[in-house]
Amino acid sequence: ARAAGMALAGYQQLKDEAGVAKTYNQLGNIYEDQHRYDSAYFYFTRAVELSERAHDTTAIIEALNNVGDTYRKTGRYKEAVRETRRAMAYAMQTRELFHMGSIYRDLAKTYHALGQDDSAYYYQRACQQTLQHIFSSETSTQLAVLKTLYDVQKKNNEITRLQTVRRTQLAIVVIVLLLLVCGALIISRQRLRIKNALLHGKEQSAAHEAEQARVQLEQQSLKQELELKSRELSTHTINIIQKNQFLEKVLEQLEEILKDPKRDQRRPLRQLQIQISQNLNNGQHWDNFQGIFDQVHESFFLRLREHCSSLTKTDLRLVALLKMNISADEMATLLGVSADSLRVMRYRLRKKFNLEQGQGLEQFIQSI
Repeated sequence: ARAAGMALAGYQQLKDEAGVAKTYNQLGNIYEDQHRYDSAYFYFTRAVELSERAHDTTAIIEALNNVGDTYRKTGRYKEAVRETRRAMAYAMQTRELFHMGSIYRDLAKTYHALGQDDSAYYYQRACQQTLQHIFSSETSTQLAVLKTLYDVQKKNNEITRLQTVRRTQLAIVVIVLLLLVCGALIISRQRLRIKNALLHGKEQSAAHEAEQARVQLEQQSLKQELELKSRELSTHTINIIQKNQFLEKVLEQLEEILKDPKRDQRRPLRQLQIQISQNLNNGQHWDNFQGIFDQVHESFFLRLREHCSSLTKTDLRLVALLKMNISADEMATLLGVSADSLRVMRYRLRKKFNLEQGQGLEQFIQSI
């Protein structure tokens, strides 16, 4: 059964209906010998269908006779007679005596089972006469030769069939191997792509980390530079305050001296007083201050002029001091004005910026 199954797969692969029909007939005989008549009937009927499509009369006779034999062995005698007679009709057309003898013998058995002994006797006699005719028409040597030739042909056919099956199986193995090789190549290429993608991702990650480190280093450098400039601005502002405070004290002392009625001291002291007053508001100090301020608060004065373009140098100095959160007393000292004058300057600055009532000047400047 296993060999027949392999042969069947080979014939089906080659789409050889005649070979498939013969294999079905063989499988039916195997199952009939095992008394598995349902399976035998299935394969015999399939063999009949394929043999009729292939117009193989001999195969049709064998398959129909086997179907009738299966019906007889399962007690379905009427169906057995019908199928065996169909086989007999084909056999009579081809005058195949061997098949006729087998058909007559099976009909005799079937009619005997039906209790129709007359018909059974008739076909039994017909079977004997057919066999006698066969034996009388040929000598025993000829029968031996025919049998030998038949066996040789059968073996050759079997060899051819097995070779065909083997070639088919070999082709299937080759195809499977090719598919495995192709699959291995595809998997290998996919792994290589994944590996390259991971490597590229690592390189990008390393480049990104290096860029982040560079940016962070630049930010730290800028931050340190800004802190340094802020300290420099604060130091410069403190120096200006200290200088102006010192000059204010000297100026106060000079004013006390000028109140002295001694007129011979008034003129040189007045000149000294004028020089000190001029030095209190020296523009060079403010230029240096503004340069450092621009470095700490980049583009601040440009943004400031977008709100008001008519600001004077004094206005700009006051705004810069407000941006630094300098106290009112220190601002008055730096600007060389009194507290009342500072309040007037602040009021004028609010009007230039068109600030509404309740809106703080310091908050407005800090937001720029």
